[in-house]
Amino acid sequence: MEYAAADLNGRKQLLALYATIQLYGRSEETAQNGFWDRLDGQLFSKDTQALFTRMAERTNSWDTCKDLLHDEGLLAVIEKKGVGWEAYAGKRLDEAAQLPAEKAVQTPEALLAVFDKKYPKPEEAYYQKDINGRMEMLQEYLLPLLLKSGTEQDAGTLRENIQKVPGEIILKSIARSARGWETCKELLNDQELQFHAANPDAKLKRGDEYMECADRLIRDIKNHPKEKAFLDALPKPSDPALVRQNINAARAMAEELFNDIEQVDFNLLGSGSKEFDAMKKSVKEFKQFAFEKYRVDRNGEISPAMQKKLLEKTQNSLESIKTYLDYKQEQFDKDPARRNAAGRQKHEQPRILKSIGMFEKLSRFYLQQSMTKPGWEYKPTEETEQKKSAFEQKLQSAKTDYTTKLASRQSKEKLGQQDLFNEQDRKEAAKEQAKQKKAEVPKGMKK
Repeated sequence: MEYAAADLNGRKQLLALYATIQLYGRSEETAQNGFWDRLDGQLFSKDTQALFTRMAERTNSWDTCKDLLHDEGLLAVIEKKGVGWEAYAGKRLDEAAQLPAEKAVQTPEALLAVFDKKYPKPEEAYYQKDINGRMEMLQEYLLPLLLKSGTEQDAGTLRENIQKVPGEIILKSIARSARGWETCKELLNDQELQFHAANPDAKLKRGDEYMECADRLIRDIKNHPKEKAFLDALPKPSDPALVRQNINAARAMAEELFNDIEQVDFNLLGSGSKEFDAMKKSVKEFKQFAFEKYRVDRNGEISPAMQKKLLEKTQNSLESIKTYLDYKQEQFDKDPARRNAAGRQKHEQPRILKSIGMFEKLSRFYLQQSMTKPGWEYKPTEETEQKKSAFEQKLQSAKTDYTTKLASRQSKEKLGQQDLFNEQDRKEAAKEQAKQKKAEVPKGMKK
């Protein structure tokens, strides 16, 4: 089935490989005395390649090919670099066409099965191919249709006829004009097309009748119901305004993050952590990417690869922020008093609070960009809305956890978040309140 589903070049490669095995078995030479060099000359000579081309075009069964390549006469022709292949192979290929294995592969059902395996998604395959690739698909699909019509011609003859001038001109016109595979399938069922493709040498009243057939089939093709449906279903071009909007959003986020970290990049005379430095470097790289590389391609669009790179840069910065916050947690676990120490409130706490805010902003940006196709309006679905809701819950939980564990009591009081006090905060707050009350007692009164 691999051979039957392969294109012409794929079939020729399989034939050459199997021929190599057979010739090696016939030869008394070894690799040391030049066998492989001689073999290259035999297999890749112009005549041998012509032989393989004819075999690939005329035989669809791998069993047939193996039988041919076991034939001593055929192998002798290859050993002569293909000289005389036409006289020999013509007869042998005609005989091979009558073999049961070859006939089995040449039924309409078998050929369609081969086509389906080769093109599991024909709509996508046809649309993405160039003219020559589309022509090949059209020819492969037309062959079983002709066999179904009850013609007395065999598959090998029909395959050759399809490639002659009338069939080639009509199919090329379709390949150039029709973009939808369902449109092509309907056009290939046209009886006049099938007649011209199957009978290229028929004596017609006028020699240009097949040209008129081609013109008729593609006339007003865009309004063909199936072609119109296909074109309407194609993704619409991106909106330049939305593309620019997404670029501006990425740059605004990068600028905001960079400014945030600059605000808390105090000159600590080398006593700062390498984790903070790594976070700053990552944010700087994110900004450089957003301003210097995150841009449209030659089609005026943000390519999927470019969007993927943006997400990677965003993820890298998020990881660096989390690494810094986790590092602070390790420090506080080792020295719980450090968090609320008076000397830590000027520099350490602003860094921690700013990092938590950066974590929140960048997480939301990452979710937004992961659900964004730059240039197209976002259309929420039930699934995406559920995803956003679950994300928001996790983000708020993470933010609360970071704030509870890393923000000092003094920071929480300034933020009005005493509800996030932990046990250590509550004890210290109680002590502070007791000191304040004691200080408030008027002089001369009992304390």
